[in-house]
Amino acid sequence: FSEKAMEKVLKEEAEIEEIKNGKLFDAVITATNKGGLTGKYGSYEVFVPSSQIKMGFVKDLEKFVGKTLTLKAEKVESRGARRQIGGSHRVILEAERAEREAAKAAKAEIEANVENQTEEAVAESEVVSDATSDEKPAIVEANSTQSFDSFEIPSQETVEEFNIEEASASATAEQENKSSTPSDDLGLPEGFDMSALDGLDDLLKEAGL
Repeated sequence: FSEKAMEKVLKEEAEIEEIKNGKLFDAVITATNKGGLTGKYGSYEVFVPSSQIKMGFVKDLEKFVGKTLTLKAEKVESRGARRQIGGSHRVILEAERAEREAAKAAKAEIEANVENQTEEAVAESEVVSDATSDEKPAIVEANSTQSFDSFEIPSQETVEEFNIEEASASATAEQENKSSTPSDDLGLPEGFDMSALDGLDDLLKEAGL
């Protein structure tokens, strides 16, 4: 081997090691056989079983000839002259679908959390509003209770005593009014004969008083 050829072989072997460890690689499909697709990657033969081309059954294999497929190695053989890679395109498609579904689930979870937080905030706001509206009636009720508690209803005996005192005071006033005389109102001596004043008004009028 020339130095250039050796470098090419070493480079290819390094790439094969990466492919063994899960690195994706591209292979040109050159033909089909009874079991699937065949192609080339450097000095390695590539075989893709028909079940590993895509998700689902593939009826027409010929349409993949001449196309480049991105593959993931399922098996690598490099013993002696036999150099072959068994590849799968289906596992790549399945991984992409799983990634999309995971992203969709994560988005749905975020949206659900936001919705739950919004509902909790609304519920807390309603509770605060209800508590505020209940405060004033509670105060009014407390004040009403206090005013009735401080009010004492008089007993029947107290009412009767009050009525007796009122009746007695009224009778005393009436008696005093009956016993009073005009002489008392005019400031005249006791026992003054009021008939002596008869005609006094006429005399005063004649005198011009």
